[in-house]
Amino acid sequence: MYMILVSRALRIANAHADDFSKLLAVGLGFVLALQCFIVIGGVLRVVPLTGLTTPWLTAGGSSLVANWIIIALLLRLSDTLPKAGTVTS
Repeated sequence: MYMILVSRALRIANAHADDFSKLLAVGLGFVLALQCFIVIGGVLRVVPLTGLTTPWLTAGGSSLVANWIIIALLLRLSDTLPKAGTVTS
């Protein structure tokens, strides 16, 4: 599921025309991927354990709110994409 979220963030970034939206979508997707990599790597003893929480799985209050804000920003970015059937001039 996390890979789907990250791939959707990259797809949103690829579809945007302006640089700010591209960088924002890539950055938000990277934050989610980095959190998951560090937590999963810590559990598998590949990297040292840290105080990071796994997005939407642990009971960290501010982390949970921050991750929902990331999803809200990605939804807003995907909503500003031009629709497939519309013609822009």
